[in-house]
Amino acid sequence: MKKLSILSIMLILVFALVACATPPAQPEPAPEQPPVTTPPVEDQSYTTPPFAFPIIGDYHEGLAEAQSALREKGEGQLFGLLIDNTAAWEKAIETYGFKNAREGQTLNYGDAYFESYALLLVFADQGSSSVQYQFGKAEATDYLIDVTLEQYMPEIGTTDIVMKGFVAGLEKESLYLQDGSPKPLNITQRTIPVVTDTPVDDLTIEDLRLGNLSVRLAALELDFRMAQQPERVEVNHDGYEETRYYENGIEIMIIENEVFMISTDNPDYSTPRGLKVGDSLETLTTLYGEASVIETLENGNTLHSFDLSGEYHLFHAELEDDTIVRLQVNLTM
Repeated sequence: MKKLSILSIMLILVFALVACATPPAQPEPAPEQPPVTTPPVEDQSYTTPPFAFPIIGDYHEGLAEAQSALREKGEGQLFGLLIDNTAAWEKAIETYGFKNAREGQTLNYGDAYFESYALLLVFADQGSSSVQYQFGKAEATDYLIDVTLEQYMPEIGTTDIVMKGFVAGLEKESLYLQDGSPKPLNITQRTIPVVTDTPVDDLTIEDLRLGNLSVRLAALELDFRMAQQPERVEVNHDGYEETRYYENGIEIMIIENEVFMISTDNPDYSTPRGLKVGDSLETLTTLYGEASVIETLENGNTLHSFDLSGEYHLFHAELEDDTIVRLQVNLTM
């Protein structure tokens, strides 16, 4: 009996050693997967209307003739094209040879875009490259598409002739009459005076601009000029007041569907007198004179405020160590 017990124990040890010596079973290799690829997509820049961005090209004789014919009618109309499919868009690029004037953006629009949206080409009068334009609005009414451009006349023009215009993105469903035909285009242009000879200490309503943004701008025009959705929106007083925050450093307050305040720390948005974020206190004083009020903010910076007609503080520059870090223009209640 004792021998059987010893034999059983020895067999158990042998089985245990064999089990330990046997390598663990390897898992079945996973079936080979195809490589993960990302299908090509359309350029996502400026693909959700409303938006508008500038284009530029060489002088075009056919376009000049079309513009001349409109001028002869005496109705102050500009030439434009409504494009609702990829083929028409590619033909327009080939015909006019224009390119995007805004760095980092392309002219790549295809079938996916034209399923729901359309493009509107608006051409300003061909002329000096020094003449500046900005897009006002494109609004589809019941019977037409109402478009406005703004022109800034320089002090001294150049002799070269170029083609300038804008590409605007619109919702396709709003562009046609009930019979399916495109709505007529009503494209006009207004001239904005350049602030050049205003006395340094005399703030005017024309000063209340930062870049292509100005107070009293309608919310619709703002959408086209920003050409991007705000990063964050705050709505107060039952919708009476709305503040939009954009990722490019722009903060805009809208009251009753009109721009009331514009604030920025972005140096790309300069004032009509040429002041921008990053400029010095000396430059501020040279361009605007002495501030009406100077106060110290909670962050230790100083706020230099300038008034209009001696009573309304409508232009402000925040400075840190004598350097402008923020500009603001606003109306008054």
